[in-house]
Amino acid sequence: SRHDITTISLGEGIPGHLLHNKYLNSDSNVPQFRQHPDVSRLMDAPTKFPVDAAFTEGWKLYAQYLGEELGLYNDPYQRLGWYSSELLHASQLVVDTGIHALGWSRDQAVQYMSHHTSLQEMEIQDEINRIITLPSQACTYKLGERKIKDLRKTAENYLGSSFNIRDFHDTLLQCSSSFTIVEHCMRDYIGQSESVEINA
Repeated sequence: SRHDITTISLGEGIPGHLLHNKYLNSDSNVPQFRQHPDVSRLMDAPTKFPVDAAFTEGWKLYAQYLGEELGLYNDPYQRLGWYSSELLHASQLVVDTGIHALGWSRDQAVQYMSHHTSLQEMEIQDEINRIITLPSQACTYKLGERKIKDLRKTAENYLGSSFNIRDFHDTLLQCSSSFTIVEHCMRDYIGQSESVEINA
């Protein structure tokens, strides 16, 4: 719909998944089998190389956040689209945790999502089916976004006035992998030792 266009474009296009995939495909250090991850085959894990979903989906939401930071949600409809996305991904985290850790019923999950998102009934059912089928995957969006924001805040604090957002993003995308590896890259980027705590 009209209010989702900017949010979806930022998350799926540039600077979102499209830019992230460009980095993966152009880096000769990334093995061929990781350059073209097939996220539709998540259910094949552990027999296939898993997608680093926390980084991948976290980058998507961080890219949408950059739209806010850059003032790209400049009319009420665009802002509504971003807020709707934020509510959806926060609700997915709650519902995933509720179902898989707290023993929520399907009805509890439906009720929660219907009260906290702008989704229609059929969309809610589809989301809950996905959450039931792929435990913890829905959590990766918000947890990954939060980790990227923490990494950025740490870099800003250590580098001060020499912090460059383009260099930060370039380093982050060149290193995209599990957050354990990304943290090592960030330590190298800010020129600090292993003792640096990479949490804001």
